[in-house]
Parts: sequence; structure tokens; C-alpha cells
Amino acid sequence: LGEPPVEVSVAPRRIAVAVAGLPDGLPPAVRAVRGPAAEVAFGAGGAPTRAAEGFARAQGVEVADLVVREDGGRRFVFAERAEPGRALDELVPEVAARMVGGLRFSKTMRWGEGTGLRFSRPVRWIVAKVDERTVPFELHGLVAGDVSRGHRFLGGPAVIPSAGAYHERLREVGVVASHERRRAQIEAGLDAAAAAAGGVWRDPRGVLDEVVFLVEWPSVITGRIDPRHLRLPPRVLVTAMQGHQRYLPLEDEAGALLPAFLAVSNGDPAHAEVITRGNEDVLDARLQDAAFSFDRDRDAGLRALDARLDAIVFHQRLGTMAQKRDRLVALVDALGDAVGAAPAARAAAEAAARLAKADQGAVLV
Repeated sequence: LGEPPVEVSVAPRRIAVAVAGLPDGLPPAVRAVRGPAAEVAFGAGGAPTRAAEGFARAQGVEVADLVVREDGGRRFVFAERAEPGRALDELVPEVAARMVGGLRFSKTMRWGEGTGLRFSRPVRWIVAKVDERTVPFELHGLVAGDVSRGHRFLGGPAVIPSAGAYHERLREVGVVASHERRRAQIEAGLDAAAAAAGGVWRDPRGVLDEVVFLVEWPSVITGRIDPRHLRLPPRVLVTAMQGHQRYLPLEDEAGALLPAFLAVSNGDPAHAEVITRGNEDVLDARLQDAAFSFDRDRDAGLRALDARLDAIVFHQRLGTMAQKRDRLVALVDALGDAVGAAPAARAAAEAAARLAKADQGAVLV
């Protein structure tokens, strides 16, 4: 019949795992543990050795209860232990502890009452449900129950009546718990907002993959960009929108940037106007800085930018960016000799090599 379906839902403040179709528990079973090889466990005349006695003692059985079986072409002794059945509710605490303890993060903090739990953020609550039953257990100073928490501003505590009601109940308190549903909702909102603005949204840096996990109740807002900033190179505009913030640029049918952007808000949609204005102000400040740097670089000119390379160390043992530029020019010259390039082609290639590192002297970069 296959494994029961497992659904994992991840949001900024919660990780949920739901498994459907589980049995009521584990039935009684006989567990067989392999021990030493038969010739090691039993000596001449079948007398048990210290190896057999130690193995039996470790497994909590008598030496006389050990059995010999063939495994992989060799004969080994096995200890068979009858294990009683266990109800599903008894297994939940163990499974939860292994899951929480098994999560790994590049940076962690220690939480709990000196119990040693290391997690990326403080663990504030645990909910454990088997159908309609709440399964209470303690884990690192927290007691599992049936109360979750909703959106920070749009919802409050939420009692989860059953495992199947998890998503519906959280939605009532301002949380779209499933990251797959959040992504679909966000993309639908972006499509509608882009169409209303007369363009299409783009995500060249893939920031949407991060945005999905930054919000719990997403809504799309449309911000405006001062048209005078459009004189900046598109790469500068996109970097300010996506590298510093997590905005989605808008383009017209010809692929030119529009004086607008889209952002995904996690705030109260009723205050969208205030939220939008705040996002516009943040981006405008960054673009003003970019425009100032861009104008300084244009006023200075390529010759001045190139002259700054003498003061930029590329590597302590390899010299400055100017020396790297000179090596590149020499390499182009050598390649021109090797392939017998025409004079015009060589001159163009050497000029490109001389300018290849000039951007490193720019204030904007």
C-alpha cells in the first residue's frame, strides 16, 4: 500500500508535519538482534564462550535462548526479544523529539531550561494532535498542547480542534500555513497587480523563493519609482530592488523597466497605503544614493576610474588591480600573436582589456 502521505508546511514562525492514514499503533513484534559469529559464540562441544555470554547479557536474554541462523552465507547467533504493541499516542513524543532534535541550522541559539536544545530561533509552542486527541508531552521545557498562535497583528491564539483542521483554523487567525499555498497566492497577486500596472513582473535574482518564507498572510502592493531614476542603468535599479530589498521589478512588453515595483507585504492589508509609502521611501533613498555615485563616476570618466586601480589590492601576493589589468592586456597581446589577429581586431581587444577592470574604481560598484 506504500507509505502514508506526509505533508510538511513551513512558515516564518512554524513548521508543521501532518501524516494521514496512520495505523492506531505498532502491533506486537519479535525483534531479532544479530550477535557474533556462531564459531565465536560457541566453542568445542557447543559450550558458550564469553562472547556469547556478553551478547546475551547485553540483550537481556539467557544464553540458552540464543538462536543460530545463516546470514549472508555465514552463521551468526541472534537474540530474539518480544516487544509489546504500542499505541500511536505513545509514539508521538518520541517522533517529535527526534524531529526537533534532527533539524540542523548553520547558526543556532540555545533554548530551553538548560536542556541543551539548539534551534535557529526561540521555540515558543508545540501542538500535537492525533485526530481530535491532544497528545501532551514535555520537550525542552515546553509542554505540547492544542494552542497555536496566529499572525502577529491579524490574529491571536488559536485552539486546534483536530489535526485535519490545522490549516483552516490558522487561516482564521491570519496565517496561510502551507508554503505551497502561499506561493500560489503570491504569484496570483503579482500577476493581477502587474496587469493592473500595465506590465509584467520579473524576478531575475529569484528573491520570491525567500519571500514565500518571510510572510504568513501575503498581500501584494504596488509602489512607484520616481521616473527620474529610470536614467540609471537597469542593473542598478534591479540591484536596489532585489539585492537590498525583496521587490519585483515591472517591465513593459519591450522589456524596459517601468517606474513601478511590486512587493509582498506581511502587514495588515487595511493599511496597504501606509505600507506602500514606506517601501517607496526606502527604495527612493537607495536610488538617490545610487544616482549620486553614478553621476560622480560619469563626471570622473573612464581614465580617472582606471587610474584608481593602482590603489586597489587584488591579492597580497598578486598585486593591485592595475597589475591584474596589465597582465590581461599582455595576455591579449600574446593571444593576438598566436592566432595572427588582424591589426584592427588586436587593437579593439587590447582596448577592451585595458577597460575591463575600470569599473572596480567606480564609486557605484
